Amino acid sequence: MSIFKIFTHSALDYNACKIAVMQWRWKAIFYFLLLSIISAIGIAISAYKPLDEIYNTTINNAIETLKTIKIQDGKIITPNGNDVLMKNPDGSVFAIASQNYIDANKTKGLLFSLEKDRITIYMPDGSESFIKAKDYQPIFKQKEINASSLIPSKDMMLYFFLPIISLVFAIFMNLMYALMLTMACFILSRTMFPSLTIWQSAVLALIALTPSTLLDFVSATIFGQAVFGFIYALISGGVAYYLLKKFTVSESNSNTAN
Repeated sequence: MSIFKIFTHSALDYNACKIAVMQWRWKAIFYFLLLSIISAIGIAISAYKPLDEIYNTTINNAIETLKTIKIQDGKIITPNGNDVLMKNPDGSVFAIASQNYIDANKTKGLLFSLEKDRITIYMPDGSESFIKAKDYQPIFKQKEINASSLIPSKDMMLYFFLPIISLVFAIFMNLMYALMLTMACFILSRTMFPSLTIWQSAVLALIALTPSTLLDFVSATIFGQAVFGFIYALISGGVAYYLLKKFTVSESNSNTAN
């Protein structure tokens, strides 16, 4: 059974699904990648417009401001040694560049800062992480670099980084769903279809994820909103249960006929 026939047939086509579950070996890996690519396209499309707007309203202005700031010999150099504030359209400060360390009382609401000898990223939970400014210099192979080089251009972000990030996220997300559904299928099959192996359970899980993945893709591309996780899980679980039940009925009919 070709991996593409699950799409040309309904994911609820019992015969196509049974052949896949019973016969697929390494094809399952390619099918997983196919599902992840579809998910990644949906993620990238839904994120494109918001990210484009963020660049137009905020990031592009920040890049222009960062052009006035240097990283030299591992130190942050600002115009005349003054602090430089980067603001959102509403006037709120989202980043600061300073030749000194930033006062902890001023970090609320910041996304990042360039302070003295490091670049600090502030997390939503209040935690922070930083990278020493000198660590960037070997990358650019210069003793002095412009701080604007640290932020990718809009085109680089939209057409290079966004697809890569979307694919990585989609693979991780689908892997989590597939692992959880594989265990659920294997446990459920012990009472319904006990001959099902763990690998066959994994293939069944991938097939059960197909309708949810396609629905999520349509929702993300048309409405810009992913399907809620519980709906995703409900649909996938329902498809898996349906197929297991069909397997059980088929096995029972086969034994009766014999």
